[in-house]
Amino acid sequence: MERLTQEGKHNWEYYKARIDLVEFAIWKGFAINPKKTSRNYVVLKKEGDVIVVFFNQNTGYQGYFNPVDTKDRGSVLDFEFNRSQRNWKDVFGALDGYLNELKIGKIRTNKRVLRPTLPPTTEYDANYDFKFQPLSDFSYLNQRGITVKTASEACFQQQIFNKTFTFNGVLYINTAFPLRNQTGVVAAIVRNARYNKIECSRGDACWVSDLAMNDAENVTMVITESPIDALSYHQLFLPYPSEKRLYVATAGNLSDTQPQFIQYLVELYRPDKIVLANDKDKGGLVQNVKLMGALMYPDYPANLRVIVQSHGQKIIFSFRYEVENPSNEVPFLEGMVEKYFKNTKKFVASRNDGWVDVHIDTMGLALGILEEFLAKEKKPSNWLTIHKPHLKDFNEDLQFIAKRDPNYSDMSL
Repeated sequence: MERLTQEGKHNWEYYKARIDLVEFAIWKGFAINPKKTSRNYVVLKKEGDVIVVFFNQNTGYQGYFNPVDTKDRGSVLDFEFNRSQRNWKDVFGALDGYLNELKIGKIRTNKRVLRPTLPPTTEYDANYDFKFQPLSDFSYLNQRGITVKTASEACFQQQIFNKTFTFNGVLYINTAFPLRNQTGVVAAIVRNARYNKIECSRGDACWVSDLAMNDAENVTMVITESPIDALSYHQLFLPYPSEKRLYVATAGNLSDTQPQFIQYLVELYRPDKIVLANDKDKGGLVQNVKLMGALMYPDYPANLRVIVQSHGQKIIFSFRYEVENPSNEVPFLEGMVEKYFKNTKKFVASRNDGWVDVHIDTMGLALGILEEFLAKEKKPSNWLTIHKPHLKDFNEDLQFIAKRDPNYSDMSL
């Protein structure tokens, strides 16, 4: 079989520019799942192995992630590396074999160009009717200190609904927050003073405020754990006249796949700044470090990625620079780890693929140090910022202020 030039073996861009990841996966035995695939991404499955292929605005090439394994992600080279016993000789052999068959006409392919596009704005998922009703009853929001004026802001239109049900002859009116991913609304938070439930499986979906693409300039993305916290943050800290806000709420603890959807929103809206406005507790700390480690500034040449895994009180941080030759950055990363964790008992293991794993037995102390590390070392500077509430969350802050100053807000407005 004809061999490609030796130059290609040392230039990752050579392969990423020439190989359609979807077609290569099909060549490797994967099949497209048409029910899960959308115009924004392609879902493929081979037995129990599932990948999602998308256009990576950060690299200019196709990328993929495994929805059940956060470490299984990257380019077509990473895809094959993770399925070739992590042997680079086998990787390049498979890629060259595919390109050779493509070159001599054994493979017929129509290259798929995946581009970030707005998620559907439909109120209902294709397979489930959430029975959302227009927001007219503000009683639950008012109880939480949210004014009618705040809930009626343009950025929250069609993102808050009422939802009624009858029990023992009594009509109850809940407040519902739709959770969206790239396919539309797939779940909903349903709340009243004594009821809190997520209807349907959340998966990678988040609650996202409204922001038209033609108005997406000077954007600040604010990430909270709940829509109530997002509304509270907006009421406490109104945006500047020229600032546009995009609020994203994870509906509780961050799922394994939500960072990928939030990164999609980052690539779509290109925010000038991201504010992590999570709770002031251990859960919020975990949320901060996971998001700071996962979110990447579009087109930045040397993004630092961190994956956080916890096992009881033990925790593992895995660091890597997303560059062409990440293994070259290992010594620098090891130095950064030693600088910040010098007084912490730890075990450090470096890998040939550029990852540096740090094992620490005391999670609480380590999380605070990691948050400081990412706040200072994640580039570009000041793109990812942390805004912590005075109390547990920003809704508690809002209610505390309202109790101290009755004139702070008029709940009837």
